[in-house]
Amino acid sequence: MPPCTASSVTILPIAPHATKTFIQFPRRVYRGDHLWVPPLLVERKAFLNPRKNPFFQHAQVQLFLAQQGQETVGRIAAVINEAHDRFHHEHAGFFGLFECMPEAASAATALLQAAEAWVRARGAIFLRGPVNLSMNELDCGLLVEGFGASPVFQALYNPPYYADFIEAGWILEDNHLMLRALEELGAIVYKRYRLCQKDFV
Repeated sequence: MPPCTASSVTILPIAPHATKTFIQFPRRVYRGDHLWVPPLLVERKAFLNPRKNPFFQHAQVQLFLAQQGQETVGRIAAVINEAHDRFHHEHAGFFGLFECMPEAASAATALLQAAEAWVRARGAIFLRGPVNLSMNELDCGLLVEGFGASPVFQALYNPPYYADFIEAGWILEDNHLMLRALEELGAIVYKRYRLCQKDFV
């Protein structure tokens, strides 16, 4: 898949063996944030390695980086989970592992559009996320309140502006956005975390 360009933002698809920049990028986003707990780089490398993570046996994953000039300003993963589709009788597309610099709102929009185009080309009829990479793998959803509290184990942590970036990215596309929390996450997570879903119409 060739790079795609939106205004001054270039979206680059990443090969499975070239994940170093993708994995290390969050350290730029959270630099100076004393609440952020960085993941182990060796674990992240194995997690995104199709030969080491069994998730890839029943899923397709495409990683994307957003660049402005020579600088990486964002990342996203697009996912088709074939096991999920068989079990839930859906044609779902997912996005996750989303990170973006605060000054790069246009890159966030371009990343979401790239993820949408990728899953749509593989038969998905909607895009749901953030899911990293599935409900069974890691934290999912979006932190929308409680930003001053320390993150807890296996719970998502993200900057406050992510919700605005994701909503803006989809609303600008076709004014169709649905925010919902998965029921199985429970009442506590419902208050603090959200998943977004965009239906393709």
